[in-house]
Amino acid sequence: MANNKSKADLLSSIAADLADNNAGLISAEDVRSNMEDIAQSINGIVASGSTATTDAFVNNVKIKKSTSDGNTGILIVGSGITFEDKGCTQTDCYPGEAGLTHNNLGGLTAGDPHTQYLPVAGTRKMEGNLGTDSYFINSSGNTVNQKGIGFRAGHAGEEEILVSGTMVFSDNSKVNTGLQAARAWATFDASVGVVSWSGYNVTAVSKSASKFSITFDSGVLNDNNYLAFGYSNGRSTADNNADFDRCFVGMTARGGAGTAASQHTLSFAVLTESGVYAANSKQNHVVVFGLGSGVSTNNINTGTIS
Repeated sequence: MANNKSKADLLSSIAADLADNNAGLISAEDVRSNMEDIAQSINGIVASGSTATTDAFVNNVKIKKSTSDGNTGILIVGSGITFEDKGCTQTDCYPGEAGLTHNNLGGLTAGDPHTQYLPVAGTRKMEGNLGTDSYFINSSGNTVNQKGIGFRAGHAGEEEILVSGTMVFSDNSKVNTGLQAARAWATFDASVGVVSWSGYNVTAVSKSASKFSITFDSGVLNDNNYLAFGYSNGRSTADNNADFDRCFVGMTARGGAGTAASQHTLSFAVLTESGVYAANSKQNHVVVFGLGSGVSTNNINTGTIS
């Protein structure tokens, strides 16, 4: 009967039973018995755990699938595989790339493993520009109604910020439309021969026959239905804030084609109490509110007076 023996016991038994046969003492039973013990002991010797030192495999082991049977050439492991130099043991099978589940991976919650993404907790700053295409940033994540803040390419490569909703500030004041802001303003000094002016969305300020004309940039106003506020000190000097004469500012004449694409003009005249136009007033100011080019009228209230 074959016995499981260690490598040392097999070598000792072979040396004892299969000595030099000068005396003819080796029987067939001796040979057969040692060979049976070797066959019986191979698995135990290979899997004994001692292979890590003196009996380790040093060459590559190639496992090849048979051409006639697709189920051959498979390394079957019933427990696990230890990677000795890595200090780890794998006991679960590798499911392949398609079988990996991201949420089952280790280290997902340790530190910041995905530096290519922007953490929803805001724990890391952005390191570059973020393109949002046609989508909006909002509190609900609603992508259907386009509410919140969005961006689009504007004229001459400029970026336009789209606000759909109400802007609420820290003091709880609110802004729900750009119509609350002035479309244009201008301030000018006519006390000397040349009119000196500055303004926003204004192309030019000119003087003719003691009256002035203000030309707005193209597209600033949608039509000639806008509101203008004006002030003048009515005199050519302004030594202090109290330097003014009683006068009337009239801004009645409005020019332009009356369309969004045209440049609109507004008259500005300063009439003194004596009925004379003041052509050299030093302080003159005008502010204009109205619809800009292409602005919706949804926030405009209308009515009639009988």
